[in-house]
Amino acid sequence: MATEQTSFFSGTSVSFTTVQLKTSCINLVVIDDCRDADCPLVELSLSSLHLKQRQDGSGCLTSRLSASYYNRELSAWEPCMEPWGCTVDWISTQLSSKTQRNAVTIKSDEVVNLNLTSTLLELFRVVRANWGEDYYSQGEAELAEIGRAHV
Repeated sequence: MATEQTSFFSGTSVSFTTVQLKTSCINLVVIDDCRDADCPLVELSLSSLHLKQRQDGSGCLTSRLSASYYNRELSAWEPCMEPWGCTVDWISTQLSSKTQRNAVTIKSDEVVNLNLTSTLLELFRVVRANWGEDYYSQGEAELAEIGRAHV
């Protein structure tokens, strides 16, 4: 019985079925650029990262996740999520030619410690209002421009 093995680069001489990434740390910083603020908002950190993605759509990630927000009052980073070790597994199952089922499992033996301060909640409120205002004002500007083009 012959089995056909698929790979990420089908039809080439390159043949592998799994991609892995191991690194000591990856940081993602989200910056608020609304109203030309250009101010950091939140930093997400994945340390001791081990990511494995298989060609069949399944994979796993093991890491220590932490997050900090930028306190504009103090001009300093403050933790909003203490380092938390976890494993995330995912699998994709083809049910039919058009239907696919995705399942994600998150596992950890540790407690997630979140620090919700009044400063963080106020920052969230202000950013949400500013981004909403900026988003809707862009839409109005685009509508006005379309209206001028049709006149």
